[in-house]
Formats: sequence, structure tokens, C-alpha cells
Amino acid sequence: MKDPTGKKPELIEEIAVLKRRIKELEQSESERKRAEEELKKKESLNYALFEYIPEQALAVDLEGKIIAFNRAKRRSGDRLPNIGDVMYRDYASSHEIDMYSELMECLGSGKLKLFPEQKYRNKFLSVTIAPFSMGAVIISEDITERKRVEEALTQSRESAERLAEEMVIIAKIGRVVGSTLDLNQVYERVATEASKLIPYDRILVTLKKTDDTYLVVYASGVDNPGRRLMDSYPSKRTGTGVVMNTRTGVLIQPDDAEEIKDLYPNLYETFKTGLRSTMAVPLISMGEVIGAITFRSKKLKAYTEQDLGLAEKIGAQIAGAIVNAQLFNDLNNTEKSLRESEARYRQLVEYAPAAIYEADLTTGRFLSVNEVLCEYTGYTQDELMALHPLDLMTEESKKLVLQRMAGYAAGEPVPPTVEYKARSKSGREFWMSVNAKYFYQAGLPVRTTVVAYDITERKREEEEKQRMEEQLQHADKMEAIGTLAGGIAHDFNNLLMGIQGYASLM
Repeated sequence: MKDPTGKKPELIEEIAVLKRRIKELEQSESERKRAEEELKKKESLNYALFEYIPEQALAVDLEGKIIAFNRAKRRSGDRLPNIGDVMYRDYASSHEIDMYSELMECLGSGKLKLFPEQKYRNKFLSVTIAPFSMGAVIISEDITERKRVEEALTQSRESAERLAEEMVIIAKIGRVVGSTLDLNQVYERVATEASKLIPYDRILVTLKKTDDTYLVVYASGVDNPGRRLMDSYPSKRTGTGVVMNTRTGVLIQPDDAEEIKDLYPNLYETFKTGLRSTMAVPLISMGEVIGAITFRSKKLKAYTEQDLGLAEKIGAQIAGAIVNAQLFNDLNNTEKSLRESEARYRQLVEYAPAAIYEADLTTGRFLSVNEVLCEYTGYTQDELMALHPLDLMTEESKKLVLQRMAGYAAGEPVPPTVEYKARSKSGREFWMSVNAKYFYQAGLPVRTTVVAYDITERKREEEEKQRMEEQLQHADKMEAIGTLAGGIAHDFNNLLMGIQGYASLM
């Protein structure tokens, strides 16, 4: 049967098949174009991610040949090879961590590999190998600064723990020296506790006998001829003499004892016995150097500036105990010495440093405070440790101190004593006289030890004296004016009488 159009059925079927095929091809072409567009988008996104990530990255093919560097890598300053036939193995052997075997394993397995911390020359890197269908991307992040910060935090934590331990022992030494007036017990207990902070092979306590002579009042450890118990020796050309004259601690740790033969002849003999390091700090009470405490070690370069600071704290603790014990011994001599000693003791109590604290000038925080400072300010020790020393000052004094600190940093001399007005927790204002010792690093003050007195009463007396002097000056001026006025009136009366007498003659 023929189709009404006159076409054969076979032809009609063939045309229909061709139309379906054309439609399928059109759909396939459309899908191919969409796929190509999607692929271009992905490639564009992948390129952008590769090119603009902040870490340094390079891409390799499946054979390990370098095919691209990203922007961060090109800006890194490394000498980069031409992209082409260079294998990552050859490049990494002179530029980065040699991880070629890890790279090839990653290409074989198709699994991501992470290396969070790798040491390379003088820096640390975090390396990631990320495979893709055509090869892999190697991403390197410089984590040196992060490692430095982490190490700094660890050191800070360790320092805080060490400081806490030091404060406990220093406080214990304070309790020990305050619990007895027997100097021998004081020396023995201090030597025992000090060894927990400062290792030594010999320890000496020396007191000033005369201006030119010192006396060894305590000695323990390795024998040291010429520095035995109750030995006297001249101050000239000795480490002890330097400490007492300069009022500051010293470290004497030469690489070769011959270096100090002429400067410290007695110490040269000491070093010949096997002791190689000496550290000495002054004992100061009521502003007067009364002696020194010396630590010696067989180890070369045994002591540090930190040890020196600890020794100074120990010296500050026992100096008062020595003076108190000496006063007590004086009380047992005669009635006269009793009266004199009582007067000296009262003077010691009245003028001894009332408040002692340490502060870190880089962080602006207290490192340690004593109970007397708490009594002055009304704060607890925990509250003070959370404050800045400037928080205890009035605004006017705070500005003055900041100006002075700026001057010190610029090289101006540091005065031995300054005065400022403080404010307690309750708001009470009072005057403080401050004696501060500064510790420097790179020419700048970084830490200070402060001894402070409450001088409010003295300031009040000074202000009262000034007010009375001003009143007296005012009274003197008024008296002078009165005298002058009286003299002028007297002269005027005489003149008037003379005129009247002359008129009567006329």
C-alpha cells in the first residue's frame, strides 16, 4: 500500500530514523558544549586556586616533571628553573626538602600527603602533596615564625614556673632569716635554701671590718686558702672590694685564669685550686653596704645574669637579718649598749625599706611584691600582680614617671631616689620615696627592683614649713611697709611744724 503522499514506507521510515539521529547528535553536541564550559570553569577555578593561594606551590606531571609555579613561589626569591624537562627531584635536591620519593608514592596512590613540620636549613616548613588526574601540586608554607612564637610561649611558661619556684624559695629564705637572731643559723639555712636556686661548690659571706679590710664570717664548701672562716683580707684588687664599692653584683668567669692574674691576684690563686666561676653581690642595709655574699663554682661560665638577680634577692633578705642579729648581740653587752642598740633598732625600723617589689618594664607587670607594699596600698598580693606599677600612682605622678622613663631611654642619668604621690585601693593619696635599681638590655631598662618608703608625714612637714616661711616673709614685708609709712608721717609732721614756726616769725 502506498502512502497518500506517494512515498514508499521504507523511505518514510529511513527519514524518521535520520531525523531522530540528527536530534540525538544535536543534543550530544549541546551536552558536549556544556561539559566543555563546565570543564573550562573548573580549570579556571583550579588555576585561580593554584595561582593565588598565599603559600608557595608548584605543579608536577605524572612523571614528576615540574609544569608550573604559582605567584607566591615566583615571588619567593628562589632561583626557579625553566618549566619543561626539569624533574622535581633535581630541583628539590638544591632548593627544598628532598621529598621526591614521597611525591612519586603520592602519584602512585592518589592519596593526599601531609608533612606538618619539616626542618629545612634555618627554617621550618609545612608541606602538602595533593594529587590530581594529571599529576600533583606541592604546597610549602613557611611556619618558622609560628614555631618561634610557640617556642617563646613555651619559654614564657617555663619562665613563669621557674619564677614561681624562685619566689617560693626566696619567701622561705625570708621566713628562715626572720625566725632566728643566731647568725650561724641564718648562714647555714640560707646556704641550704640558696643551693636550690644557685648551684655552687663554695659559698662565702664577708662583712666589712674597716674601710680597707673585710672579714669572712661564713664559709662552706671547697676549701679556699685565704678565705677561710674569720680570715681578714684587704679590699684592694678583690672582687669583694669591687662589689662593695660599686654597690652592684659582679660575674668573674674568665676562660683562662691568667686573664685575671693582675686584676684580681687573690682570685687568681683561688681559680688555681679548681674553682672557675665567681659571682658576688653586696649586702645592703639602710642604704649602707655592710658586706657581700659570694658563690663559686668549679664549672666554667657557671653563672648567668638571672643567677645574679637571684643572688641579689638572697642578699637583700639576709642583709637585714645580719643587722638585726648584730643589734641583738649589742643588746646583751651593757646597759649603755642596750640603750644605743634600742635606738639603732628603732631607727632601723623607722627608716628601713618599707615596700619592696620587682617589675618587668617590657610588660609593665609586677614580678614580685612584699607584704608591706600590700599594707601601703590596701591591695592583696594577687591584686597587685594583676596591676601595672603606674596604676598605683596619681595621674600627675604617672605623667612625671613616664617622662622620666623616656629620658632614661634617651640616655639621661638615672637619679638614685625619686618621689611621687601614690593612691591606695581606697583612694587615699600618700607620698612615696623610691630607690630603684634598673637592669638593662641593649641599652634600655627592662627590669627594675624598687625599695620604697612612705614619706607622707615628711612631705606634710615640708609643706607646713614652706607655708610658715611664706607667712613669715609676708609678715616681714608688712612690717617694713608700716615702718616706711611711719617714717614718712613723722617727716611730714616735722615739715609742717617748721612751716608754722617760720610763719609766726613773719
